[in-house]
Amino acid sequence: MFEATTARADQQLQLMRRMLQRLQVTPRLDDNATNARRWAEALRRCAGCSAAAECESWLAASDETAGYRSFCPNAALFDSQR
Repeated sequence: MFEATTARADQQLQLMRRMLQRLQVTPRLDDNATNARRWAEALRRCAGCSAAAECESWLAASDETAGYRSFCPNAALFDSQR
């Protein structure tokens, strides 16, 4: 069970990495403690996200950078870091 849980979390975090690359977002972790906390929360949201299939489909569909806001719980943070 633990292996399945960690494998799922790893898969989700790989989606986040791909999303950040697609959107050309580089997390600014050293700006201040509040920003670092926001990114830690974003990682948790992504690891537990129920929209993984939609995210995967969006990432596979094209190189477009629009449309993720409708399913991604981290969209506001990503937008604020662009």
